[in-house]
Amino acid sequence: MNNNNKLILLHFNIHSILQNTKQIQLRHLINKHSPDIISLNETWLKPDSILFIEGYTIIRSDRENRKGGGAALCIRSNLPHKEIYLKDINNEDYVCGLSIESNHQHLAIFTMYSPPQEKLNTLLFNRITSSYKQFIIMGDLNAQNKLWHCKKDNQYGLHLETVINKHNIKITNNKTPTYKRGKSIIDLTLLSSDLANLPCTFK
Repeated sequence: MNNNNKLILLHFNIHSILQNTKQIQLRHLINKHSPDIISLNETWLKPDSILFIEGYTIIRSDRENRKGGGAALCIRSNLPHKEIYLKDINNEDYVCGLSIESNHQHLAIFTMYSPPQEKLNTLLFNRITSSYKQFIIMGDLNAQNKLWHCKKDNQYGLHLETVINKHNIKITNNKTPTYKRGKSIIDLTLLSSDLANLPCTFK
């Protein structure tokens, strides 16, 4: 955490972190924002791929059998944390999580990639909401819904809306598109109801 005791989170749908241009973009974002935790989606990493980001410990969920996908969480190496085991229910959503202790409270942070045309893994949301009182979920969920300022709904967005309402989850996104070329808002940051009243700035 920074000197103001604020947690700075950065989400980047990177489309292959092994490309030099993408690594340059990521270093620029790190230098500009000094994030404590970085959420990466579509890393395109395989289990034998080597990834190093100076000053950060990296937790990965790689796509093994086909191209694309993958997720990673990068946390400042000086922040004590524990990886959250999710592999028993993490078949196709490519999610990874970690927990950190702040002011004697445990905060769970997850990054989740839900591929297009694949159903949302509700088991993951059930596990997260039942296991952690305070949590943040970041990721590319490929779900469109007018609730989070999309121009239209799709079936994945309607499904996610049901999950959000069921678990009383807060959406922090504003009207800024997360994919400017398509003007869509499919990269979301979700908070548990326990965090809903805390000061939060979304950019």
